[in-house]
Amino acid sequence: MAAIIGAALDRVDGHAKVTGTARYAAEATKFPNQAEAVLVQSTIGAGRIVDIDIGAAESAPGVILVMTHKNAPRLASNKANPIQPGEAYPLLQDDRIVFNGQHIALVVAETFEQATHAAMLVKARCEEDEGPVRLDQALDRLDVPQNFRGGERSPDSKRGDPDEAFAAAPIKIDQTYTSPVEHHNPMEPHAAIASWEGDELTLYH
Repeated sequence: MAAIIGAALDRVDGHAKVTGTARYAAEATKFPNQAEAVLVQSTIGAGRIVDIDIGAAESAPGVILVMTHKNAPRLASNKANPIQPGEAYPLLQDDRIVFNGQHIALVVAETFEQATHAAMLVKARCEEDEGPVRLDQALDRLDVPQNFRGGERSPDSKRGDPDEAFAAAPIKIDQTYTSPVEHHNPMEPHAAIASWEGDELTLYH
């Protein structure tokens, strides 16, 4: 480990990725009559969908299906505790928008280009709310049950008195540490392939 820290290491997959020869899940496998799907995302951070017009998208060439919260299959849910810690917000189940970029529609077409074009034709009219900026506001918005919030304890917590402990410390170190700016830029297409064979579903992702 000591020889690795601080050393320049080659990415074994780097050459394939920067030259465009790396194959990803969405590229590695193709099936006969494979359809393509493109998601439509919200442009507000909080609120509700007042109306969503999919008429133009449904009439676009090659479109097989446009799915929204109005016609999406209902997902099984625990009504007592609808959202558990660690769970993703269930998509296309109601008209609520709880974060920017939330998926609000899915367009399925014969080709990726047709699905992309039709997705741009979906028009959503939304009523914007003030987004939650505190943890307790977000917990209320998502109906997270009280027993997952630490009981009656506030989400803000403090243990001990750091200022007092620092002032009383026999040895103090006052130093500024910096790190270079790093930004995560995934190169792979965020996609997956679903293949049905009878009652068996295989996902490639």
